[in-house]
Amino acid sequence: MAEALMTLALVCAEEVVKAFRREALHSTKNVQNVVSKSYDNLKQMQAYLRDMEGKNLSELMEHDVIQVRDVSYDLEDVLDEFMLHQYQHTHEHEIIKAAYRVAHYVRHRGYISDINSKVQHIEEKIDGLRGNFHADADGSHRTPLRTEHQVMHTLDDDEIVGFQTIREELLHQLTHGESRRITISLNGQGGSGKTVLVRNVYENKRTRESFHCHALVHVSRNFKFEKLFCNMLEQFCATTKESVPDEGADTQAKLRSFLHQKRYLVVLEDIWREEDWQSINAALPSGLFGSRIIVTTQNSAVASCCVDSPRFVHRLTGLPWPDAWNLFCKTAFKVEHGECPLELEECSQRILKRCEGLPIAIVKVGSLLSNTSRVPREWEKFHNTLRSKKLIDRTLLPSYKDLSSNLKSCFLYFSIFPEDYNITRGRLVRMWVAERFVTERHNETLEETAEDYLDELIQRNLVHVSRSDFDGRVRSCRVPNLVLDFLVRKSEEENFVLVLADSNSSNDRKVRRLSVHKVNFNSLPATSVRSIFLSFPSWGELLRPKVLDVLHEFKPLRVLDLQGTPLDEFPEAIETLTLLRYLSLRNTNIKKVPKSIKKLIYLETLDLKQTGLTELPKQILKLHHLRNLLASRQMNNSHPAQAVEAVSGIDALKNLQKLSLVNYKPDLGELTQLRKLGLVQLRPEDGTSLCTSIQKMPSLRTLDISSIRKEQRLCVEDLKNPPLHLQCLHLKGRLQRFPGWISTLRSLFKVVLKWSKLHYTISPLVALQNSLNLTELHLVDAYNGLELVFVAESFKKLKILYVEKLDLLQTVKIEEGAVPVLQKLTLSKLFHLKMLRTGANFATRVEEIHLCDMHMDLVNRLKKSNVDHGRVNRLRSICFNYGKHDHFSLQTLS
Repeated sequence: MAEALMTLALVCAEEVVKAFRREALHSTKNVQNVVSKSYDNLKQMQAYLRDMEGKNLSELMEHDVIQVRDVSYDLEDVLDEFMLHQYQHTHEHEIIKAAYRVAHYVRHRGYISDINSKVQHIEEKIDGLRGNFHADADGSHRTPLRTEHQVMHTLDDDEIVGFQTIREELLHQLTHGESRRITISLNGQGGSGKTVLVRNVYENKRTRESFHCHALVHVSRNFKFEKLFCNMLEQFCATTKESVPDEGADTQAKLRSFLHQKRYLVVLEDIWREEDWQSINAALPSGLFGSRIIVTTQNSAVASCCVDSPRFVHRLTGLPWPDAWNLFCKTAFKVEHGECPLELEECSQRILKRCEGLPIAIVKVGSLLSNTSRVPREWEKFHNTLRSKKLIDRTLLPSYKDLSSNLKSCFLYFSIFPEDYNITRGRLVRMWVAERFVTERHNETLEETAEDYLDELIQRNLVHVSRSDFDGRVRSCRVPNLVLDFLVRKSEEENFVLVLADSNSSNDRKVRRLSVHKVNFNSLPATSVRSIFLSFPSWGELLRPKVLDVLHEFKPLRVLDLQGTPLDEFPEAIETLTLLRYLSLRNTNIKKVPKSIKKLIYLETLDLKQTGLTELPKQILKLHHLRNLLASRQMNNSHPAQAVEAVSGIDALKNLQKLSLVNYKPDLGELTQLRKLGLVQLRPEDGTSLCTSIQKMPSLRTLDISSIRKEQRLCVEDLKNPPLHLQCLHLKGRLQRFPGWISTLRSLFKVVLKWSKLHYTISPLVALQNSLNLTELHLVDAYNGLELVFVAESFKKLKILYVEKLDLLQTVKIEEGAVPVLQKLTLSKLFHLKMLRTGANFATRVEEIHLCDMHMDLVNRLKKSNVDHGRVNRLRSICFNYGKHDHFSLQTLS
């Protein structure tokens, strides 16, 4: 983790050097040289930390790594001071400003020189340590990390709780089927039971008798090919009782020769990278008559690349509650069928909940409890200290150490959030960018790279998807509770995050991030804090005296998240936080942003959604680093968010990537980097200028535009060159004709048409039916026809269809072969719709049909006693909502 801290210090140093060069003051040349030298030293130290990563360090070496971290903090503090004062006197006379800069830089040059001497001192010690380390490079004096396969014993057949089905499928794939060589992969997070299951299958008598020879090897993150192949060959020879070939020096050639005429089984545990698999796979011959390779991995991408068909990928998730409970009771009480002493049942369930279905954790916890006195007080004590028990450290440490420094920082960031907290993708990505965790890549925005980071953490099964779009894109995510415990401990060790979660929380260490879960704490850390998160608790009136009144002390703050806090006014202290990059006041009651917002010159994200705001101040145009400007006015719980009045000249913010939700202004043409644009209050005469502006936004992914009133025309039909990569389109307003340019968009996956009132001769389905990637379609008051027809072979990727308030619609016809992957159909307020005609196989595919305020004739036809019910009786869910004056009830047809 110290390497990750070093990376952040390097980024900060680069920013300061660039700032000096922009200032172009001759008198700062020496200071530039000092910073540059510190930067070079930091890079060397970072290389050393990379060498140390994953090694078992001596106590002395651990101490030096901690010193490296602390020095990087010190240097970052000084560099931040330069950034903090860079524009502090922007309104003074030029001569005064120049004199101030000279004095300021001279004063701080001494500080940096002092830090630099510390860096050099540690570097000298590192040089000596490197020699000691390389002398021990063969690992002869180091104890290797224990991993999952060493922690948990092999379970007998009757102990494979929850895995019986997949176990039988594995045995069948091993001993039956194609005669060609097949690779089978098991994928799941650490502790999910991959090793337990594969070893049970490997030791099975049916398996052993089906192969001439077999071997099981642990690959690990830093394996040596020669050693791996030697191990494999020795095991193969042992099973056939042959001597290990000793002629020649090429172990790989000997291995291929030995297996050439044999039907073999090899288990490769814990493969981490695709390139490792490719290298090992190339060394193994095809063999005879159905040789098999089993791969276990925590990385979903690796699991997929190993096999030639998805049916050979077995994804292990946590056990369902009944199986988890039975396994827990079996290990804790040595009983069958989930029998638990009544007085311990409630506490046992809370303990088991923290295990989140992971067999390794359940068995370990159960084993510990089996030797604990069966007294409720002792079990409560165990539950309360469970966070400090390193139950899954041994399974998570290898995964953690395999991450790059950037990914380590991103992963540790989840320790900020409380248990069971789902964080949205956009919010997380914007925070990562503001924290400088994301390294810029060619032809990618920082946000795109951050999304790749998140995808990789998900593929590695370290982060779980809570909710995703129908195109597969993550909407929100979380980490399991036991993983969170691991992250909290690592964060505390590294001073990465301090979580204030109880009334006795206090700390005087140099902590970089402060996450406040409870307001009643004794003291706040010093001003080394760079990020503050106050968006989790129910604050009440205790918020102001405890936190906001001391915000001015946190001058170097970069991230401030006040989402959901009971604020009625924009906190005055925020204007002093010059280095702030991320500010969220989402879901607060603030009604005005002060003119002093212009002082936040480094601000990149300003989130003002769901507030009482009505307009943005003109001074916001001074924030030239702004990338995300998110604003909306929440009227009340029953009405959607309303737009905020934008300022004229907003095209001065040329770095904007997201602008939503604001009233339309005709000066958007220079916002060429926009990826999301949300506009309202469009008049018919705005159409030409809007289309001209959109044509200059090649990176646009989401476009959400609305007319000034639902009866007003939305003039977007004449857009000549739409953004080719547009994915999500919301058009709200009257359309004289269907915009032909929509049909040319090959990346479009979601379309919402609202208030369009298209003429009955202009069905939107005709234009959209051949869209290559359309997965979600909403038609709300969008069409005046009598019939909607989904022709055969149309809408091949559509998964969600929502149709509401088509006042003249009488029939919906879905021909056989149309919408073949539809999952959810919602029909709402179609008061004249009496006929839903579908193909014979429609009901076998769709999962849910929701009918909201529909004609009773249609509902009655779908009931069990009527003719149409036979077509829908296989549905997972079919519901009918009806109500008066917004009072609804739900009737399930059965």
